[in-house]
Amino acid sequence: MKKLFNTFFGLTFFCLILSSFSSVQADISDFENLKPDQKPKDLETDALEKLLKTLESKSARKEFISQLRTMIAAKTKAESEPAPLALSKISEIIHSISEKIIEFLSECEKTFAEILALFNDSSYRSEFIYAIKDIFLILGLGIIINRSIRWMGYYAYKHLNNSSHFTKLSNKKIRIIQRIISGFAIISMTIAMFTFASNSSLKGMMVPITFLLMISLVSYESSLFLFQLIFSPKWKELRLIKINDSTALLSYRYLRLVTFLMVVGITLSELILLLKGPTIFYSFVIKSMLFIACFKTLWFIYVMRNRVSQWLLRQEQSVNRQKPFSSTVARSWHVWASLYVCLFGITTFFQRINNVKTVAFSFIGTAFLITISYVLVLKIPKFVRTFMGHVTHHLPHIAPRKGFYTIFFSLLISLSIIFSLLFLSLEIWDLEVFDFFSEIEGLPSAFLNILLIFILSIFVWETNEYIIDRLFNRSAKHQRGTAKKQRLLTIKPLVQNTTRFILFALVALIIFAELNLDITPLLAGVGVIGIAFSFGSQSLVKDIITGIFILVEDTINVGDIVQIDGQNGNVEAISLRTVRLRDSEGNLHTIPFSGITKITNMSKNFSYYLFQIGISYSENIDRAFEAMKEVDLELRQDARYDAMILEPLEIMGVDKFTETGVILQARIKTLPDKSRWIVGREFNRRLKINFNRQKIEFAYEQKVYKLILSPEIPLISKS
Repeated sequence: MKKLFNTFFGLTFFCLILSSFSSVQADISDFENLKPDQKPKDLETDALEKLLKTLESKSARKEFISQLRTMIAAKTKAESEPAPLALSKISEIIHSISEKIIEFLSECEKTFAEILALFNDSSYRSEFIYAIKDIFLILGLGIIINRSIRWMGYYAYKHLNNSSHFTKLSNKKIRIIQRIISGFAIISMTIAMFTFASNSSLKGMMVPITFLLMISLVSYESSLFLFQLIFSPKWKELRLIKINDSTALLSYRYLRLVTFLMVVGITLSELILLLKGPTIFYSFVIKSMLFIACFKTLWFIYVMRNRVSQWLLRQEQSVNRQKPFSSTVARSWHVWASLYVCLFGITTFFQRINNVKTVAFSFIGTAFLITISYVLVLKIPKFVRTFMGHVTHHLPHIAPRKGFYTIFFSLLISLSIIFSLLFLSLEIWDLEVFDFFSEIEGLPSAFLNILLIFILSIFVWETNEYIIDRLFNRSAKHQRGTAKKQRLLTIKPLVQNTTRFILFALVALIIFAELNLDITPLLAGVGVIGIAFSFGSQSLVKDIITGIFILVEDTINVGDIVQIDGQNGNVEAISLRTVRLRDSEGNLHTIPFSGITKITNMSKNFSYYLFQIGISYSENIDRAFEAMKEVDLELRQDARYDAMILEPLEIMGVDKFTETGVILQARIKTLPDKSRWIVGREFNRRLKINFNRQKIEFAYEQKVYKLILSPEIPLISKS
């Protein structure tokens, strides 16, 4: 995800460079005699009216025709003798700069002369002085009210902080109260200034000038209050973002200076417009402030380069702790940012004054979107992981799919942020992306509908899993018998798989319908394929049908000990077509239902452990039976085995005679499952001990060897 975003960031930055240079108009004078707020349509109307007057006048028409002929001749001569391209461009730039400097100096001289002429008038000079006094009085009153209220809040904090009745927690609360007082001070300053200005004796042009200065002052103070609220350079406990003190102080000072430059630049430019000053002054003020802000931003980027890189490294390591972060953007972000700021400064310099505001807004808006998007993409995985932890805590059945949902939602939200950044950035640059996609009939609505269907299907899926899990688990808790619990646990995965398949099919059909695909041929094709598939996979169909009947008849359940076609084992899982057995050696056997011919279930209701004990022909049979009964009584008195034994030992008598001895047969009734082997093995152990104690001999095979000696063969040979 980070590599994808870094690639997207580089491509977006490159596209913005191209789009910015494509909008530069270096060959058009930036300081033409046009008002910055004059619309192109007004310019076209004025030009057409002048052209119409020229054509209506006979003398003016002749002069206009002669000028056109002179221009054509000059152009023809210039084309016949082309100058070197680089040389001509350099000369044009030098000539343009020289003209601008001369024009600026002449406008300064002209404006200064006009100001001196105005101040030579005593009546105008007195009115101006009184107006300046009123303006300073209004602004000074607002500043005094603001500082006084803030000073009272600071004095109250000092007094309460030195008191022994306040703890550290109350100190933080007092700081918050002081912040509230600072906000109240700005509101009071605004109300006081506007009230006093409304009742003042200002007239004419001084009224909008005064209100402009008041709005600028309030905007500056409000911005500083907002920056203090966010960064809190003096009080770490009130800081809204987790950064150290030096970083907070640097950020606050940088934003304060940039805000001051912007407020001063906008105020001076608006004053020039109100006073109908030269357009070159307006352009000079705007671009000068932007240049100073660009240089300050470059300095700020240089100072903050290592801190931001380390913060990005920590954020990435918190997302993926096993793999350290090596993203190019994190390590070289200051290079990209510096290039972006330089591009912004160059572009605004070559832009016409009518486009400077639009270009500045586009650059600043794009930078803000890229920064916010990158930070969000870094934060999203951690947020989703925490959210899924809370969800799985309250809904434990989602825990097996926690990893999938964490990755899925992180990817979905990150891609949504990236595409939103792309669309908004292109819209800021007036590329009309939304209009392009809206022209494609039904595409945006279909995409949103599919996304909504997908999210709803996940919700329905999890609701279905929760309901099935809750119903079967609750039913299993209320069942007293183990067999019924095992049956419920056997049917549960089958119901889940069936509902999952149905939900998946419905979602697929709805998505096809949203894409305007005719699903009738699709359903017909699926039917034909299903018929062909059924003919080609009869064993699979047989497995499923046999499995359904086995489950309905309750032949086997999960946890049963069974013998299927000679294979013994414990039933671990049952699907629609197979059963999996785990034998005593740990081997897992998967048996399809279609191949099953015989099932022996050793876990139904009860079990018998059959004893066949052989004793010697010389032993007393009744004595052996009594010894077996003693072992049975001793075993049933043991609490560990009494719960497993359903009935006492049943002596079945003498079963048969063998070459080694007499075979006695008996059986003991126990619970199903493994209880009979546990009881039977313990019974055999204790019976051996009891037989040894009573000197009862077990039957065993005896072999007799006879040694026959011949008188002709000597036992020892003589040498």
